[in-house]
Amino acid sequence: MLLVLLTLCILVFEGVLLLCRVHVFRTLRKASPEDRARWTAWWGEKLLAARGIDASLGWHTDETDAKLVSMIDSVNPGEYRRVCQLLEKAIYGGIELKSYEERTIRSLLERVRFAPMPDLTTRMRVHCLFLNHLRRCHRKK
Repeated sequence: MLLVLLTLCILVFEGVLLLCRVHVFRTLRKASPEDRARWTAWWGEKLLAARGIDASLGWHTDETDAKLVSMIDSVNPGEYRRVCQLLEKAIYGGIELKSYEERTIRSLLERVRFAPMPDLTTRMRVHCLFLNHLRRCHRKK
């Protein structure tokens, strides 16, 4: 009985996470380019924080880039710096990113998200980031 209840709880939790992902991607599709860039910057900061890297757009970019390269094999030196430049261009410069620039950003974030994680706690923090986004949206209302 306990095993069935635990399995049901896990299925409900995963269903909620799936709905959160759908909500986020639907919202992003309708968002302005600047809002998409702001959300992407926020998402990147949260992904890095879940992995233990304190990062903020435009602050200590070189140090963050070095930490990221040392933690994740698929990240090349300078990639994080380039992503920060693109996000700053979109957010602070008000310049709409081209599709290849958005792909550059998404590519890095996907590699950070799906790279091997050192422990279960990190894995759960990354897995639940969409719930954090949902809480953030409801606080704005």
